[in-house]
Amino acid sequence: MVAWLQGCGFARATEAPQAVIVELDRAALISLPQGRHQIILGNPLIARVTELKDCSQAVLTGLAFGETRMTVLDATGTVVMESLVRVKEAADNGITVYRGLERSSYFDCPRQCQPRLQLGDNLKSFADMSSQIRTLEGQAEAPRMEGGAGL
Repeated sequence: MVAWLQGCGFARATEAPQAVIVELDRAALISLPQGRHQIILGNPLIARVTELKDCSQAVLTGLAFGETRMTVLDATGTVVMESLVRVKEAADNGITVYRGLERSSYFDCPRQCQPRLQLGDNLKSFADMSSQIRTLEGQAEAPRMEGGAGL
C-alpha cells in the first residue's frame, strides 16, 4: 500500500522509531517525520495506515496477526523513517469456545457476553458474523445515499 501525501514540509528525520505494536482490530495514533511523501507497508494485509490532514500523524490499524515493515520516503525517495509494525492479540476479557479442534466463537465479556468476529474462528461463525456486519453497514449507508441526514 502506498499513500501519496501532499502539502507537507520536507525535513529529514534523524532517528528511526522503535517497533510499533498494534492490537488486532484496534487503531494506534503514530507520529510521522516532517517531509514524508510516501508511506509504504510491506504487507497491507497485516495493517492499514490512514494519513491525517495535519501531516504529522497517521492512524495504524491492525488487520491480521503478524509483522510487517513500514517505510516512509521523502520527495526524493530517501528513507526518512523505517519501523517494524507488529499486530498482536488484544488484551481484553473474553472467553474462547472450542468444539473439538474448531474454535467456534469468541465472546467479549466485560459486561455481557456477545459474539465477536475473530480471526481463527471456524468458517461458518466467521461468515455469519461478517454477513451481519455488512448488512448493518449497508443499512447505515442507505440514509446518506438517499440524501438523508444519516444516523
